[in-house]
Amino acid sequence: MIVTKFTVEEGGREFRFRPLTVRERMGLVSAHVEREKANALAIVKATGISGKDAATFVAEAVGNAQRVSALVLDCFTLEGAIAVLRAAAERSDDVDDLAALVEPGRLSVYAARCLNIDTTLQDKSGNG
Repeated sequence: MIVTKFTVEEGGREFRFRPLTVRERMGLVSAHVEREKANALAIVKATGISGKDAATFVAEAVGNAQRVSALVLDCFTLEGAIAVLRAAAERSDDVDDLAALVEPGRLSVYAARCLNIDTTLQDKSGNG
């Protein structure tokens, strides 16, 4: 388990992050659930699904979003990675600067580290 602050060096700058607390993770999960529910409702409206089928579709989307793994998987979307990094950054304004310096996959790895997911960035020259 990581559970320590860490520093990322990109573009000649240092960016400092910390692991998120349980309460902060819960807040991110709630925000993720609300986004997924809104997306499901928009799909229901756009496709004309109604009644029980619509309720089932939305309930499944919400249920999937509430899973513990959903927050980790959300780190691998740009929106999710940015949300986690903003919550964990020493200075949240730095997150946009970091995002401009690195490819999205690297942002995802940094976000996962903030959730105490053990990630190892392999050296680009490594055999992988």
